[in-house]
Amino acid sequence: MSNSFYDTFVILFLIIIPIIFLLLHTFLSSRKRLVWSAIVPSLWTILGAWIIIAGYVRDMEVSLELIIFFSAGDLILIGITALIRAMKKKRK
Repeated sequence: MSNSFYDTFVILFLIIIPIIFLLLHTFLSSRKRLVWSAIVPSLWTILGAWIIIAGYVRDMEVSLELIIFFSAGDLILIGITALIRAMKKKRK
């Protein structure tokens, strides 16, 4: 495959998909039940595990950068949940 396909894939993966996850998570975190805000971090973790395991099977090595990327994403998503919950509690 050509390099432009890989460039497009990297742009899609590193920019567009996290933006969609953040928007969806912000919407779901504002729901009344806490269960809704656990959906997106779970999906993010599953996506990360799948990509890391697929990379390990293909190259027989673990990418530390991807582990850090997905762990930071989980921390950000959990932080967004805590922030929205605190803002809602402060409003009442």
